[in-house]
Amino acid sequence: MDLQNGRVDAVVIDSIAYYGDFNVKAPDAYRVLDEDFGEEQMGVGFRQADDAFTDKMNEALAALKDDGTAAEISDTWFGEDILIL
Repeated sequence: MDLQNGRVDAVVIDSIAYYGDFNVKAPDAYRVLDEDFGEEQMGVGFRQADDAFTDKMNEALAALKDDGTAAEISDTWFGEDILIL
């Protein structure tokens, strides 16, 4: 909001936030630079002691990756397959 309101000249945000929110709400308000500020990995957190949930989550993620659904979702939202499952 500070960028849109002219209080700052630039912002650096994660591409997940940009393509998942900012680009959707105001696609012409931002310019993406070619510079690479490094890579990072993200994950999902849940209770460590919940083994049954962990197993089900891993099974579901593997199934989405194996049948290509995860890549399709990533391509739809981010323009490329960014997943490293």
